[in-house]
Amino acid sequence: MATGTLTGQTIANTYKSLLKVTGTTAGGETLHATTLKVIEDGDGNPTPIQLAQNRIEIVPTANHANAFEVSQADGTQILNINSTTPTVSVGVDGTGADVVFYSGTAGDNFTWDASAEKLTITGTNGQTALDVADGNLVVADNIDLEGDIDVNGTANLDNTDIDGTFTQDAGNVVFNEDSGDYDFRVESNGNANMLFVDGGNNGIGIGTSTPTGQDTRVNSDGTILSILGATGSVLELTRDTTTNDHWLGALKFMNLNNSDASGATAHVTSVIYGAVETDDTNTHTDSGGYLVFQTKPNEGSLAQRMIIGSDGTITVSAGDLIMGTSGKGISFAATSDGTTMSSEILDDYEEGIHTAVAAYTGAGSPTIKTANDQLQYTKIGRLVTVTGYLQMNANGSGGNWTISLPFAVGTGDDQGLASPPSLQINSVDSSNAWQGSCWEGESVVYIQEFDGTTNQAGGAKVNDGSTVMLSLTYTTA
Repeated sequence: MATGTLTGQTIANTYKSLLKVTGTTAGGETLHATTLKVIEDGDGNPTPIQLAQNRIEIVPTANHANAFEVSQADGTQILNINSTTPTVSVGVDGTGADVVFYSGTAGDNFTWDASAEKLTITGTNGQTALDVADGNLVVADNIDLEGDIDVNGTANLDNTDIDGTFTQDAGNVVFNEDSGDYDFRVESNGNANMLFVDGGNNGIGIGTSTPTGQDTRVNSDGTILSILGATGSVLELTRDTTTNDHWLGALKFMNLNNSDASGATAHVTSVIYGAVETDDTNTHTDSGGYLVFQTKPNEGSLAQRMIIGSDGTITVSAGDLIMGTSGKGISFAATSDGTTMSSEILDDYEEGIHTAVAAYTGAGSPTIKTANDQLQYTKIGRLVTVTGYLQMNANGSGGNWTISLPFAVGTGDDQGLASPPSLQINSVDSSNAWQGSCWEGESVVYIQEFDGTTNQAGGAKVNDGSTVMLSLTYTTA
């Protein structure tokens, strides 16, 4: 640079002259593309600024906290390049300044709002606004995502709180991949443990946080486990076995209040289980199965009550088969029918003792001795069979002699008789034969003397001690 004293120049013109570099040759004063020119002050001292055609360099002679600084008119620092640290600072601590980086698309930018303390990336939908090509993105505080999050790799989240909707479109979802003792819990609107996976005890609770080991338990406070399918639902209880009589699955009904009971089945009140039926150990055998029903009486033990065999045979091991509705029974509809069949339902069976009562249509009130006044009967459907031995207690005085029956004779059945009454009468004042008859709608059998031609009223011929041996089958209503 030329030296000397400038005279007749204003300060502004002086600085213009100092900063002006002219010339045409590469070795002269022309700014070359790569050759740096050092700017000197009026005393010939080089400044930290060096110039070339395509760049400006600031190279201080020693590291300094304010190697490059841009300030406002009042001296407030806006931009500072610290060559000691080195760092680039925008604004000063406690004041700050906004920074905007514009993209090639109008309206898209990268903005730091100093007053709001917020970094905003405004981009176009579908474009990548922030791309961390390598390394980790670490956020010490919370992340609030108002849009969607797309994770293509593995997300290691120590603690995650999702306020909105979580949607999984593809791929697997695995919780507790390392098989640790960690629980998984899903809350509903009114139950904190609507679904609970007990990691330590290997149990699943529905409505409860305390399932027993290796099972699924539904809370007992009125909760219903419902399986709903559009074309029907199936609950499968499965096992892989080739052993005959092995359980395949069971439904157990428990009462957890059975605290005074003991043993492995202390809380079990009833069980329905299915078992396999096979005759060898060939895994390809088309095995069968049967159902077993077990119940437990009060203060008793669980016991088998009924089996539905693989061939459909029903075996009642204990207890009775009770028809709870009148008129219902066992249907034989699968059998062939007669041309006048009116019913194929066996709806009644009864057996018992009937205390017989004697009567005369004429004068007198005969009685039957209490030691011999009972008739045995069996009722199968509408058919009644009566048998017994009776002994009279008084003399007759005339008229027809009747003995009561346990059921009224049916109507429209040709006097209701399935077979004529069998009678043997002894100790009466007659050597003639005796006959019995029944009439529809009545609950008595008429006993009459037969003289070989007609029936006679034989009440007057009955003595004290006369006996009757009776066998009668008839139909009732």
